[in-house]
Amino acid sequence: MLDVTRPIWPEKVPGFGLGWKHQGLGDNVLRSKPERGPAKTRRTATAPVETISGTIAMDAAAYRIFTRWFHDEIADGAMSFQWWNFLEEDWCEARITSTSAESDGRVAGDMSVTLTLEVLP
Repeated sequence: MLDVTRPIWPEKVPGFGLGWKHQGLGDNVLRSKPERGPAKTRRTATAPVETISGTIAMDAAAYRIFTRWFHDEIADGAMSFQWWNFLEEDWCEARITSTSAESDGRVAGDMSVTLTLEVLP
């Protein structure tokens, strides 16, 4: 559900294209080895953090919007934001954990931004 009190992914910035990866079945079990017998296990959380990473192609205008939003609205990734989760088809809270940008040099202003998002429970 959309929470309008939180920063929202910029409308004029595209989402992930075809090259994305979902790591939703992360390790959510803590294992400890006793002196004897099998390892003891327990869940570390009722809802684990999911990770989605991929590359977004943008033109120069979208890149400027993204960088302003990244620096000003979510404090360089320190704050979470509302993001349309295309896998769940619903709004969710997410946080950017890594980002990099590059231009392919063939067309002036064309950028590709690679992001890793944590989809928070």
